[in-house]
Amino acid sequence: MPKPADGIVPILKQRFVPAAQPDFLRFSAIGVMGFCVDEGVLAAMQLLLHLGPLRARLISVACAMTCTWLGNRNFTFAEQRAVSRGGIVREWLRFCAANSFGAVINYLTFAALLHIGPFPLNNSYLAAAAGAGVGALFNFTLSRHFVFRAG
Repeated sequence: MPKPADGIVPILKQRFVPAAQPDFLRFSAIGVMGFCVDEGVLAAMQLLLHLGPLRARLISVACAMTCTWLGNRNFTFAEQRAVSRGGIVREWLRFCAANSFGAVINYLTFAALLHIGPFPLNNSYLAAAAGAGVGALFNFTLSRHFVFRAG
């Protein structure tokens, strides 16, 4: 058993990784898909609609969140997903609420790097990647324990 003197990483691995590993791997695969949607929509909003990066990112995060909800409910947490119409709506609302925390962390990381980050992290695509990584940690934990639960 890791001790506090060993550092936080061994403690977190021992506490969370063994039980969550299969779900986390599937969650990560869906996250990669969501990240591609996020980056693609971000680029489209900036290049085709000439939106600024902050407005464009609000749209891209919303699109990515919808895609990851669908992927996670059908792939990562399929056995725990809601099946009734009302249950699906409640699941979607829980997903939006829970993942909004991760989205805020994601967006704040993105905005901070964009405005005060050093080169090359002030590039909108690299800042988006950093934000997605930080937000994913929050999203997995909340999705696993709050959103997708049997019943």
